[in-house]
Amino acid sequence: MAKQRAAGERDKYITLQLSTKTRDAYGREQETWVDVAQIWAQIQPLRGREFFDAQKTNVELTHRITISYRANVTPNMRAKFGRRLYYFQAPLNIDAANREIQIMSREALT
Repeated sequence: MAKQRAAGERDKYITLQLSTKTRDAYGREQETWVDVAQIWAQIQPLRGREFFDAQKTNVELTHRITISYRANVTPNMRAKFGRRLYYFQAPLNIDAANREIQIMSREALT
C-alpha cells in the first residue's frame, strides 16, 4: 500500500514510539521503545547548541514537530525519522481544539 502525503506542510513520514520499562533476568530496569503509529508530520528546527560534557563534544538540536491531533501523545514518546530520533519534551494541543499537536522535541547528536 502506497503512503499518501498529508495536507499542508506535513511532508515527513515518522514513527511515533513509546518508552516502556522492563526488567532483565538480573532485575535491572531497561528502557525499550515500542512503535505506536506511523504518521505524517512537519519537522522544523528551532535552535542548536554545542557543548562539552564528559570529555566529549555534544550537539543538541531543538525541533518543533507538528502532527494531526492524537489523544495518546505524551512526553514519554519520541519520533523516529530515518536514523534521527526526536525526544518529546512538550506536546501541545493548539488552542485545545483537538486539531493538531505541536511537539517541542530534542534531538541529541553525539
